[in-house]
Amino acid sequence: MTNLLSPAEGQFLLKTARQAIKLTLEGEEIPPLELAEIPLSLQEPGACFVTLLLAGQLRGCVGTIEAVQPLILDVRSRAIAAAFGDPRFPPLTSTELENLEIEISILSKPEPLFYDSPEDL
Repeated sequence: MTNLLSPAEGQFLLKTARQAIKLTLEGEEIPPLELAEIPLSLQEPGACFVTLLLAGQLRGCVGTIEAVQPLILDVRSRAIAAAFGDPRFPPLTSTELENLEIEISILSKPEPLFYDSPEDL
């Protein structure tokens, strides 16, 4: 993924992340994604970090630097992992969900960094 996302695409990702967290909290099954409803740019492979904040304080953060699945799926799975699998925090509770702030960082494709010496680096 190399292009910037539109505000609408960003909102779509945030909505997807929040819905995945909410359904998991409620013990409900996450429905399959309807590809016809998802912008094509979000169906391309992408890597992301999902960061959760409560009152400006870190509440969970999980991500990957390598694109291994469509971005929409990566966001959904990283959101669930940040809410319930970050080993630094207990699983998110339903009372925390209402005030939960979600940030999604989309990563570009990794590129080699060339240098001649440790000082150059």
